[in-house]
Amino acid sequence: MPRLEDFADLGSVLASGLAQERWFADKHRAIVGFEIGEAFWLEREVPGLLVVLAEVAFAEGPATTYQLLLGMRPWDRHLPAALRAAARRAQLRTEGGASWALYDAFLDPHLASAYLQALDRGAELKGEHGGRLRFRLLHPPLPPLV
Repeated sequence: MPRLEDFADLGSVLASGLAQERWFADKHRAIVGFEIGEAFWLEREVPGLLVVLAEVAFAEGPATTYQLLLGMRPWDRHLPAALRAAARRAQLRTEGGASWALYDAFLDPHLASAYLQALDRGAELKGEHGGRLRFRLLHPPLPPLV
């Protein structure tokens, strides 16, 4: 799995689709900046699963921190059509500029299940920059996972 630092212009790639996401609360504001503050890996094998905390700056008003749950896999002929349609394509600076698909992890049943299992067991993750992320259910337990 590539490191986030190995992607060319990752912030622009992720910011480019924010306004189209159903959960993005700032659709009415123009994005002028996007910076990844911390990343937490739940799955480092393909398909990868990570939680990204990103600071989004706007032309007007204060910046907002968003939590992005991202799936990551190579952009190749094995990429399912539904993911290809929803994914953002990111290029690596290294390895011949290979392309990777970045997408809302809840579109992938395997990754959505892995996320819910981490939540259910109260997982604690160490971030790439030293931060910590602890999953905690406010009203346990989760219903049975299929």
